[in-house]
Amino acid sequence: LEMPIVTCGGMRVQWTWLPDSIPLLAPSKKKVLKSESQINLKDVVRTCLQVGLNHFETARFYGTSEMQFVDALSELMESGEITRDDFIFQTKIQPKATGEEFLKVFNTSWA
Repeated sequence: LEMPIVTCGGMRVQWTWLPDSIPLLAPSKKKVLKSESQINLKDVVRTCLQVGLNHFETARFYGTSEMQFVDALSELMESGEITRDDFIFQTKIQPKATGEEFLKVFNTSWA
């Protein structure tokens, strides 16, 4: 796997910084994915790919960025605009004390 030296970072593209791990604070996924921010993110992804930038990175602790990237990339693949081979998607999660705890958080990233 060749990693590009230029990436489209997801730290600043999120709808909110509020975490999804605290139910009382968690933003509505439905509301986030219907927001102007989400429409903008899909356009950013399209533009990046058009100019040859194919690496997208985010993190669990970047608010709704991870959820939004997963949804945008999935929708673009489902519509046939892009294929999975067109991009590299990187997310980051904090280290955990056990492999079991790590896998739980890791799997949440792809839900």
